[in-house]
Amino acid sequence: MLKKFFAKGSVLKIVSFLIAILVWLYVIYIEDPKIKVTIDDVPVKYKTSELSEKLALISHDIKTIDVEVEASRSEIIGLDENEIEAYLDLSGISDSGDFDNVKIKVSSPNRNINVIKPSKSVCSVRIDDIIKRNVDVEVEQTGNTEKGYAIIAKTISSVDSVEISGPKKYVDSVKGAYIKVSCDGLAESKEISSEIVLIDDEGEVIDSKHEAYDHIKLSDKKSTAYVSVGKTQTVNVVISGAEAGMEYSVSPSTVEVYSEKKINKIYTENISGELSPNNKSVKVKLVVPEGVTLLSEKNVVTVNLKND
Repeated sequence: MLKKFFAKGSVLKIVSFLIAILVWLYVIYIEDPKIKVTIDDVPVKYKTSELSEKLALISHDIKTIDVEVEASRSEIIGLDENEIEAYLDLSGISDSGDFDNVKIKVSSPNRNINVIKPSKSVCSVRIDDIIKRNVDVEVEQTGNTEKGYAIIAKTISSVDSVEISGPKKYVDSVKGAYIKVSCDGLAESKEISSEIVLIDDEGEVIDSKHEAYDHIKLSDKKSTAYVSVGKTQTVNVVISGAEAGMEYSVSPSTVEVYSEKKINKIYTENISGELSPNNKSVKVKLVVPEGVTLLSEKNVVTVNLKND
């Protein structure tokens, strides 16, 4: 059987095969021939330094391109995607507006890589003016204080207005700013720090998912609010100027107030002459003594004449 194997020239075939492998290895690893490949989805970037400080790029229609490159096989194998760079050439733009045919420059910091051809060589861009304006910062209170306690003064932000800057398109879309303050479970006054939140002209929060988020800068990112909390008192409403022999009712009959001193009642303004059989109901204000804070939103009660 061994004779038959050699008789058929198998040795020659094996030797030829080994020589072919050696030649292939020589070409691949010694000669290291140049080859061409296409790098897909190279991001198209831009340098803000090429624009005036008063201008900003807000959109470009081509976000990625494919780039054909040539390099030695070993370079291609070790090629990192960051070794291919694509940048918009904004150097010739000096005003805001829409610009077509802006060149896309493609290069590689690796001198051994030759850029042959990008899939796209020009791009359309939109440039906007950088503007600034001030926006008032409001306070949005959430949650309820502990039972028997209430917020006894208006809560205001330590930063009353914030300067916002950025492309005109996005700055103009800002409707307002606020900080969110949680009063949940508070039983004492507290200073609370919170991030300043912007809202657009449709009432939507400008967060990380919003188109304008990355384009707007704030002079202050946070603000502090002092929440004044005090223990409440429930006091009776007493009608001032009630005529003898007449029966009245008042609604509401009690109100919530804050005072450092204990009080039992609060009077209405004088209703003398205000009610008659033809006019059995009147709205009157409460007379709030000095040092007392009325916690109701409205300083008005309704007095009704009950007699027929």
